Amino acid sequence: MQKIKMSIVVISTALAFLFIEHVFFQSIHKPLKYLAVGNLDYPIRQKDAVPDGGLSIIDFDKSVDADIQINSLKILSNDDKNEVRLKIWRLMDNGNYKVIAQTNAFSLTLGTNVLYLKDFIIAKKGDILGLYMKNSEIARSSKNLGKGRIYSIGDQDKIQKNTTLKDHYSGYLFVVYGMSPD
Repeated sequence: MQKIKMSIVVISTALAFLFIEHVFFQSIHKPLKYLAVGNLDYPIRQKDAVPDGGLSIIDFDKSVDADIQINSLKILSNDDKNEVRLKIWRLMDNGNYKVIAQTNAFSLTLGTNVLYLKDFIIAKKGDILGLYMKNSEIARSSKNLGKGRIYSIGDQDKIQKNTTLKDHYSGYLFVVYGMSPD
């Protein structure tokens, strides 16, 4: 009888701890919400070469509307054997855009490429997505009705907001996917 009472006390204590842990966990962890930034809108514009050293771009059509933990991306490449790196740009107080996070380089093949990140990267509301493209530009929508881009030759970590290297070309065909706490 003594063993049964002791077993009941141990089981009751364990259940109480599990309940407390569950309530505590639920109170500090909010459910995650799936997010996507970007598009794969067609039709496709002809491919463009990039200068020696590659091209870093900030695509103003890819502004982040909510904090996101990016875990994958989809890129439409109209060239084989291209290399890209996703860059998260933030406007700093000094008037420069600065890379605050980036992926390792990915090799692309012709067509749609789905890429999974080993470790997620975080973009905050107001950040802007961009790319470094080594060999050629990825596919772009031929509509060119976007907000434009600024760019710089080479794999850059900062670009001045008032650079003269800007134009109306944007609409790069890529999407990032991730989760955001709400």
